[in-house]
Amino acid sequence: MIKHMKPVIASLMACLLTLPAVATAANYYVHAGVGKNTNSGKLPNAAFADLAYAMPKLRAGDTLYVRTGKYTSVPGGEKLSNGTKALPITVMPYMTEKPVISFTGPLQLNRSWWVLENLTFQNSDLVRLGAESSGKCAYATDIVIQHSRFQHSSNSGINLQCGKRIVIVGNTFDNLRSRIAGKDLHAIVISRKAEDVTVFLNRFRDIGADGIQFGEGSNSRNVTIAANVFEVIRPYVYRDLDGKPTQDTQRFGNVGENAIDIKAGPGPINVTGNTIRGFRASASGQDSSGSMGVGLSIANSSSGINLRRNHFIDNIFHVRIVGDRAPTLLPNRDVDVSSNIFEEVAAYTGSGQIPTGLDLVNVTGVRIHNNTFYNLKSGGKRLLRLQDIREVSMQNNLFHNGVVLQPPATYVMDLHADHNAWSAIGGEIPSRWKGLRDRKLTNPSIDWSNWRPKAGSPLINAGMNVGIPTDYYGSAIRGVAPDMGAVEY
Repeated sequence: MIKHMKPVIASLMACLLTLPAVATAANYYVHAGVGKNTNSGKLPNAAFADLAYAMPKLRAGDTLYVRTGKYTSVPGGEKLSNGTKALPITVMPYMTEKPVISFTGPLQLNRSWWVLENLTFQNSDLVRLGAESSGKCAYATDIVIQHSRFQHSSNSGINLQCGKRIVIVGNTFDNLRSRIAGKDLHAIVISRKAEDVTVFLNRFRDIGADGIQFGEGSNSRNVTIAANVFEVIRPYVYRDLDGKPTQDTQRFGNVGENAIDIKAGPGPINVTGNTIRGFRASASGQDSSGSMGVGLSIANSSSGINLRRNHFIDNIFHVRIVGDRAPTLLPNRDVDVSSNIFEEVAAYTGSGQIPTGLDLVNVTGVRIHNNTFYNLKSGGKRLLRLQDIREVSMQNNLFHNGVVLQPPATYVMDLHADHNAWSAIGGEIPSRWKGLRDRKLTNPSIDWSNWRPKAGSPLINAGMNVGIPTDYYGSAIRGVAPDMGAVEY
């Protein structure tokens, strides 16, 4: 997926490069178990002893080099200074050494212009960006967390409580689980206010609950989640706080609620070029509050969301966009679902779950354009459910090898559907889902290794212009009309 995200990555890297090269005012060193806090801290062999002492020494432009060892304490946020745009404060390992940060904390950053780079947080407390008290935010601003690892912990990796201009890039979040039955734990939590936040090129693996959660009480504007991988490795192996496989599978053998759980807006929230795979329904006794096995969930007060050029594979539900259970209350989600690949919903026999590619229930204001929905392993899985919806547009999509839900005859649906292709659909396609210019195909003539139509495919130039300039790969849409599906010929 990442190789197909060059335009997005280039744009985001341009934002990063507005941070000038660090102009170091002073270098400091810390060496757990070897250094002493009575040292000068300014030479590798005269290092301070711990981060709690060393970090408050840093001023704008300083770099703290962390030497090998295990670090178990960090300072309170009020003791830290601010960097500046020209002189950020940086914390990073010394040369090729691999220190491990394993503190009880959290590490509170209510400051500006800090860079945390190439650090390993293992069995550690979280990094909290900003703070909120009595409804007022103390913001963390212009913070970069890059190329670090958050692993084998019973705590979240990052809690973005009040943050502006935050970049989280190239990190790995692995095996983060509360290890308490019924208690959620997310890799990144956006809990209060977030503006101008970029999360890209990260890997989220085997997280107990959500990879990224926008909390129900949060307020998020201009958030971009791009070119990340969210995965639960199957078959799943439970690992302890050292990352070692254990036999404790009865209680904690399953894992993962959602890759991304968006419960609040107002947006825009841009979810672009991510890979999301392997999510299953929560098991009894699992250390999470429960999930139906949804890759990406949009619910509660969320709105203003763009889902573009993502790859969903092997989840029970790839995407669920839902509203209140009462069909008279249809929240305006204002969601754009375009140029995504919905591949192979999971084969699942758990009670009450019907694996589904895209699930829309009790919502209004959703656009479903230029997507490819398909199963190759079995045709009995559900590609799409639309129920109690209004102001929904569905155009230029390919649906292959599966079933669709026949909605109840009594409910009212406002759906504009046309220029869609239907191939190997089990059962009848609901009459309200059909358009005059639809294609009902025996064979869509697709190269399933790259989802590109083959020469002569009936999908080519069979769509309509809906204002989308590029396909799943970022290639310009050419010809007299767009092709049906996510990828152009």
